[in-house]
Amino acid sequence: MSIIIAIGLNFLAANWLAINKKSLGIATLLSLLIITGSLLIAGFYFDLSWDGQWYQQAAVYNLAETWNPLYKPLNTPDGLNHLSILHFPKNSWYFAAAVTRLFGSVEVGKAYNVIALFTAFGVVYPLCRSFNLPPWQSVVFTALVLLNPVIWSEITTYLNDGDLYLFLVVYLASVVSWLRTPKLVYLLLAVMAICCLVNIKFTGLVFVLISSFFVFVYILIKKRELVKTFVLSHIIAGVMALCIFGFNPYITNLINRGHPLYPLMGSKQYPGVFDKGIDDNEAYETPKNMKGKSLPMRLIYANFGYPGNAPYNGEDTARLANPFLTSPKSWSAYHFHETRVSGFGPYFGILLILATVALAVLLIAVKASRLPVAIFLLGLCSGLSLSNHFWWPRFFPMLWLVPLLPLLLWWVYNANRLAHNSNLRGVTINSLAWLFAICIGINGIIVAAVHIRWETVSSINLRNELQKIHDTKRPIDVDYGWFKRATEEKLNRWNIKYTPTSLGTDTTASKLTSVVKGYPNQILYKLK
Repeated sequence: MSIIIAIGLNFLAANWLAINKKSLGIATLLSLLIITGSLLIAGFYFDLSWDGQWYQQAAVYNLAETWNPLYKPLNTPDGLNHLSILHFPKNSWYFAAAVTRLFGSVEVGKAYNVIALFTAFGVVYPLCRSFNLPPWQSVVFTALVLLNPVIWSEITTYLNDGDLYLFLVVYLASVVSWLRTPKLVYLLLAVMAICCLVNIKFTGLVFVLISSFFVFVYILIKKRELVKTFVLSHIIAGVMALCIFGFNPYITNLINRGHPLYPLMGSKQYPGVFDKGIDDNEAYETPKNMKGKSLPMRLIYANFGYPGNAPYNGEDTARLANPFLTSPKSWSAYHFHETRVSGFGPYFGILLILATVALAVLLIAVKASRLPVAIFLLGLCSGLSLSNHFWWPRFFPMLWLVPLLPLLLWWVYNANRLAHNSNLRGVTINSLAWLFAICIGINGIIVAAVHIRWETVSSINLRNELQKIHDTKRPIDVDYGWFKRATEEKLNRWNIKYTPTSLGTDTTASKLTSVVKGYPNQILYKLK
């Protein structure tokens, strides 16, 4: 129904938005192909992430059954009333619940990630073309934007940090397109991106506020005639995002717990984790030698370190390393869905250094870019400074855009200025830009290839293991620890009878493919 309604609304609004109906028809067919392909891809892969198996799949199952979080926000049908399920934003879960009901498999719900990827491509590419970049160059730059390792480490899971990045990219690209050509369609895209961002994660709300504030500053300086439209559209977007699409959790949290951002923040009666002084990320997710350190020091370790996942995988501390000497042996760290040290790729530290030098040179040469670049960097630094935990790539995936900024300036400068002057300097700048683009691409492809290979092999192995257990026609004892609902649903889907038990000390128990080796809570089972 949602697809039919969306297609109908698009065609009804075609004249209003000055969109050619033939182009809209082609776009509709492509969209249907993308949705179909996304569902097939998602259905092939199992969600083997820690959080996905812990509470996110459980949330989707509850929503796909009888749970209505608007009327009964504090009680799920299966009684698994985890704080994250009850009180976190649910945008991707609503989509997943709908397709889970339709296809009978929770795995297809991850198609949301793939669809969001194509959505971002469809907004970034035309923005590049508006800067007079050739089609092939626009494709390359858009691909580099979407090669963010956070996306490709989570695309087959219910983790949503990659989605956060994608919708923020959609928002920024839409707003910039609107500032260049004030068409209503760009503003509508920005409003829809805000609704998705705010309801992906709580930090989405924070990043929207920061981004829109700095865009507003730019408008005040350079585009004052657009102030009224910008403010009005963002007020409407805020009301829709928080009070309609985000009624749960923002309004239900406020009503039931006294704060819209509960359980991060709370009230006197229901204190949040910050009010209690609890910081699980610092206690359990941060390398030992980074605890208590300033954010700049954490960022140095995170981006100039040996690829690793301390404090897990037998590692206690993060290790600084010469990024030029990184070994492929260390790339197994990218099996993890949320790689901590060098999570943006083994050569990202080098790219940051080169980008800083290139950006300084370009800002001297290209005066027109100084204001927008300064505002972009101020916004980025403002967001980055909000939490000491934003050293971790999954929490601040926007850092990936830093090396891309001078690349865009290079190519725009070459397209608009040097194209009319075929001197050696222009050839040199363009060659350097392409070399830099290739380095960014190689760095991102390393992470994507290593991780997707692990996901593919692991999904095939798990499917074979479940089939093998099913073929024995024997019940099993299973120790699933924290992964109760996700594991039980898998076993039920494969018609495997099971008895939950503890097998932690049983040396004869077998491992069922679940989380990455090095993480706790490996699922164990034993045939009866």
